[in-house]
Amino acid sequence: MAFLLPHSVFIHSPKTGGQWVVRTLEKSGLIVGKLGVVHTSPAEVFHELAFQQRKFVFTMVRHPLSWYQSMWTHRVDENWIPINAPEWFTPHWVETWAEFTRHCRADRFDEFIYKCTSHFPDGYVSMLYGSYTEGCSYVGKQERLVESLLTALRLSGEQFQEQQICSTPPRNVRARRPSRLLQCMYTSDLVDIVMKTEAWAIEKFDYQDLPQGVMPESIHI
Repeated sequence: MAFLLPHSVFIHSPKTGGQWVVRTLEKSGLIVGKLGVVHTSPAEVFHELAFQQRKFVFTMVRHPLSWYQSMWTHRVDENWIPINAPEWFTPHWVETWAEFTRHCRADRFDEFIYKCTSHFPDGYVSMLYGSYTEGCSYVGKQERLVESLLTALRLSGEQFQEQQICSTPPRNVRARRPSRLLQCMYTSDLVDIVMKTEAWAIEKFDYQDLPQGVMPESIHI
């Protein structure tokens, strides 16, 4: 959804820490309304008066390498069932995710990466971020989620208690489970493939460095 705050709008981009953001905003009493479905993109609600009345729009992104890890874990845990819940996605995105499932389904992480980058040579994550960050005033990062949310709230002029933001526990961290993390490790070749395929997102959001937990030598369990 486009989550309405008194002075701003939060857009929930898939797999970028949005569940934590929403829970934190709810806990802080900052959500005053909602537009659309859970993963509404800005273009889908731009025509709404409540959206237009709020000039500050923000969302989150994450490193494409860890996004693929999180998404693969999520889909394997769900046995690749269709992503078609109408309360989560509009028909456009239901079809987009159906194409993703048809062409990227795999029980092995390396196969998943090969399939995704082959079928979406311009980058599925880049496409996703292009849609969900369109027109945003501020784009935070899942890797610095608390800091990013605090920055967004300050820039938008929202009134809040910082301690409430900082005290909300993490949510939906299934890809960080040690047993699962070991199943979605990258080789150097896989890293190169993703970095090249997702060149737009890498450059746009300054993700040239590798995140922790993508290659075996970077794991700290």
